[in-house]
Amino acid sequence: MDPYEAEAGKIPPTDLYYDLPLYGRYNPSPQDFKPLEEYCNSNTQEALQYWTEVLEKCDSTCYVYQNPFGGRDVFALGSIIIKSCHLGTRDAGSESSRDYSTADKNEVAAIQLVPNTVPVPRIFFSGKLKGKDAIVQERIPGVALNVAWPYLSPAQKDSFKEQTQKMMAELSTVQPPSTVLEPTYIMPDPNPIVNRDISSSESAILFSDRSERGSRKLNFMHNDLQPSNIIVRNDQIVGIVDWEHAGWFHWDDVGAVHSRFRTPRREDFAGIQLSEEELNDLEYWGDLYAFEPSDSSMCFK
Repeated sequence: MDPYEAEAGKIPPTDLYYDLPLYGRYNPSPQDFKPLEEYCNSNTQEALQYWTEVLEKCDSTCYVYQNPFGGRDVFALGSIIIKSCHLGTRDAGSESSRDYSTADKNEVAAIQLVPNTVPVPRIFFSGKLKGKDAIVQERIPGVALNVAWPYLSPAQKDSFKEQTQKMMAELSTVQPPSTVLEPTYIMPDPNPIVNRDISSSESAILFSDRSERGSRKLNFMHNDLQPSNIIVRNDQIVGIVDWEHAGWFHWDDVGAVHSRFRTPRREDFAGIQLSEEELNDLEYWGDLYAFEPSDSSMCFK
């Protein structure tokens, strides 16, 4: 199958995401909902009313992802993605106490720092709707890399890793403010374990023993470069999404977080009979940070 096929009617029943037609695929059409420009990035009463009405259009038929842990859901409405918990309850589950406003502010601030050589979604709204945190952003046409992955050739996978690493290197050229001396999200977070839903182990890697790290460079990093956050089309990366974990971090620390928490490891599949080829494919994305962004010997096409 064409790895970039995004029309629901052309997806075979054997596809891993066949039962999730709005997940990871978007082929725009003229009839798609499009936000009114006059209300984008506005918090006037008229704009808040408009975005509330847009939110109310997002029902169970619009689910991209339904959060099973008491947290926020993701909806697709035409050309936009909305993250909101307006249909669910937040009185139970591991994410029920999460403050999404911190992550949303981080995403907005991070995207503003991204060089124009790295494609990102436009943010249309971020704030409170119906008393709850919501963020509305552009739905980039294409296919998520994890969705396209089973249909890609080894050469295509190599190319996407190389493209991603080139963008990582470009991000690292963005300099932190002179006041930033320690690892931090773009918008400092007093409680990332709760507000970012990260483990204490991840927090320890990113933030502990800061006094020993003064000599290492702080890089501008996306910090969640899973294939599901990379949108591709026609052998090119056309979007990097979900910047809520972005910040000023040490390269090797984010690399450690990536290999331990963001990608599969073969020991996770010890009880399953998988071939060496299948195991290598599962681990393929785990060494994404195995280069230094300032290394002139790292050649990109």
